[in-house]
Amino acid sequence: MILILFAFSAILFNGVHSVCLKNSITTASGLHAPKNKSLCSGQLIFEDNFNFLDTSKWHHEQTLSGGGNNEFEWYTDDRRNSYTSNGQLHIKPTFVADEYGEKFLYSGTIDLGNK
Repeated sequence: MILILFAFSAILFNGVHSVCLKNSITTASGLHAPKNKSLCSGQLIFEDNFNFLDTSKWHHEQTLSGGGNNEFEWYTDDRRNSYTSNGQLHIKPTFVADEYGEKFLYSGTIDLGNK
């Protein structure tokens, strides 16, 4: 009896999910989502252990538009702002006044060249 239960458990939880005991109400979309599959309750659908910054899964938003709140915010692709270390993702802001000076916070110019 124990051997039969073990074999059944191995079929259920080996990542294949041949048998789904309970469908999940969760839906998944995006590049790394399972395609055309119904999800089982408790099924892992995304994982990143942050051993390195996997740019196939993550990207920096690069904009000056303020992230939807109409404030002047500058989002850049700068590894000082996000990096991995010891299996952890670190996210921290860069204060542009430290790099460009206090005046940069209040006034500035953009040279668009011939664009």
